[in-house]
Amino acid sequence: MNDGAGGLTESATTMNFDVTSTDDSGNYGSVWTDFDNDGDLDLYIAKCRQGVNSPTDGRRINVLFVNDGSNNFTEAAATYGINVGWQVGPLPLETLIMMVT
Repeated sequence: MNDGAGGLTESATTMNFDVTSTDDSGNYGSVWTDFDNDGDLDLYIAKCRQGVNSPTDGRRINVLFVNDGSNNFTEAAATYGINVGWQVGPLPLETLIMMVT
């Protein structure tokens, strides 16, 4: 945890990453962003576990940790409808452009 003076301190109570009943192994992409525009950073983790085909497997379910402004994080992907376990791809570039536009 950033102490505000350029130092880092360890905090085991800030974020509970154990939100699935799995070993959480897999390939992940993550981004710190202020998705809700409240002035603090939230954490989104997109999951993809190769070899696991079930979209309900916790190793494929995306998670979103919402910052309450005091650096306490709550997993809230279901609240925002992004707790999905399916991935799209590979698709031709034309298909991706049509999906985005």
